[in-house]
Amino acid sequence: MERIPLGSRAAVVMALLMILAGCDPIASFSRITLNKPLTAQEAAFIQPKTTTFAQVVDQLGPPNELRGTAEGAVAVYYFLDGKRTRVNYTAPAQVVQALVPDLVVSVWGVGVDQLTIWFDDRWVALDYGFAFNKKIGQFRLLPAREAEN
Repeated sequence: MERIPLGSRAAVVMALLMILAGCDPIASFSRITLNKPLTAQEAAFIQPKTTTFAQVVDQLGPPNELRGTAEGAVAVYYFLDGKRTRVNYTAPAQVVQALVPDLVVSVWGVGVDQLTIWFDDRWVALDYGFAFNKKIGQFRLLPAREAEN
């Protein structure tokens, strides 16, 4: 049996790596976040009947929305969380057979989460609460199963 020279083996390996580099990945996961997501720990400084609007703005920045109410005002902080799962189930076969078509399943989930803070007519916090969109909480390897919920 004849040995393949080292230079030829390196060229074959490089050619295979270049071919594989052009292939789509089997799965990809993306996440997009607009505005800084706020957590319960970041809002824990808000003490009802003690914390002022100015203190909230100093800690969290200006709210996205400010509405007047009969009792005072409501400040709302929005943060967007988006996730995308994309799976190409035939990608492994395309390495061996170039004519295998793509079988891609892709799902987007976007949800607007929010922190709402209620103030009295003296701009002192009365209460606050979070609202989260739970539909986009996790990535899924089988995106089609998300429709079952």
